Amino acid sequence: MGKGYLTTTQVCKYFGVSRATIWRWCKEGYFPIADLDEKTKRWKIETIESFENSNK
Repeated sequence: MGKGYLTTTQVCKYFGVSRATIWRWCKEGYFPIADLDEKTKRWKIETIESFENSNK
């Protein structure tokens, strides 16, 4: 995919899940989250790729 960050919407589309699922995974510690500031949540593309590869 490359370098950079994905939004919540992009992560949902990538994994084919809802926003609620992404946030539940984060709350449960199952899914990594990157905070850019207090209100902005983004995921590093490298982190998403690593997560996907480790959960195959």
